[in-house]
Parts: sequence; C-alpha cells; structure tokens
Amino acid sequence: MDRVTRMRTVFCSLAAVVAALLAPAAASASLIFTFRIDNAIGTVPGSVYGRIVGLDDNSTGPAAHVYIDSFPAGLDNIAGPPPIDATLWDQQYQNSFTVSGGVVTGGGFWAQQTVGGFAQGFQLYINGDGGPFNFVNLDGDDTRYVWGDNGLAAANITPAGPAAVPEPASLALAGTGLVGLVGLARRRARRTA
Repeated sequence: MDRVTRMRTVFCSLAAVVAALLAPAAASASLIFTFRIDNAIGTVPGSVYGRIVGLDDNSTGPAAHVYIDSFPAGLDNIAGPPPIDATLWDQQYQNSFTVSGGVVTGGGFWAQQTVGGFAQGFQLYINGDGGPFNFVNLDGDDTRYVWGDNGLAAANITPAGPAAVPEPASLALAGTGLVGLVGLARRRARRTA
C-alpha cells in the first residue's frame, strides 16, 4: 500500500469517527421540564419538586426519566436519597406527555414501587391514573403523602430548557489528532521527495 492510499485510509477513518461523535449531539434535542406538586388534601404539608426529562418538542411520547428532587421533611422517605427516578419503579402504568411549542399540554405519569409486598409502597402521579391526580407517597405504607390539586395545570410543569448535551471533548481531540496526522504526513512526504 503506497503512502497516498494509507493517508486516504487514515483520513477516511478519522472522518468517520468525527461523524459518529457529531451524530448523537445533533439528534439529541430533548427537553427538561420541572414540576411542583403542592399539598392540598394530603397528610403532609409542603411541596414536592422534580424534573421530567427527555421529552421531544411537538410530539407525544414517554419521558426518559421522571425525578423527584426534593420533598417536605414530613414525607417519610424509604425510597432512597433524591433524586429518585420513578421510571425505574416496578409498576409503570402511564408515561406519556404531549409537548407543543415547548410546553407540556397533555398526558401524565403514574408509577408505583412494591415495598414489602405492598403494591403501593411508593407512588408518583402527575396528572395520572386516567384521572387528574397529582400525588406522591414515599413511605412504603401509603399513610404519609402529598396530594395536590387535580389536573395538569396544578402540577406546575414549566420548561427548564433543552437537556444538556455535553460538548464532546473527544471531538476536539479527534480534530487535533487529524491536524497532527496531516502535518506528519506532509513532513514525511517532503523528506522522501
């Protein structure tokens, strides 16, 4: 294989690596929303705050993650430290949101986790259960909970912006390597000429 062929092979391989690094960043345009469920009729006063991650604008579909980020001190928690990802719980009944113009306009979330044989150990409803419930229980026995007003608007869902797409440092590294290889190839070509 002559030098020109080797240089072309190296250049094409590096171009493929750079294209592969750029493809996920271009395809990831998912949005993040925050939610707040204020207690209205539950046993624990206060508010539960969280995030809905991975929704695409102008579409209907599931969230990649629904996190509970903070909750009132009186809400006994055996679910673990926040953030608590309710999409990992064993009973997923509803996970579909409609986003239009960067605003959640419909849908909801409903998940439960079995604790000690009790099916309703942990619960999170955001406009869930086919009806407009906003409810959070993390105590394992459904006795201490935040139950907010009904409806999607009562869940206080607001845009937090696009999901962070990390700048691929490896792209800069690959570009630097490509420049270095081209320079090295030119230097070798001059020495042999």
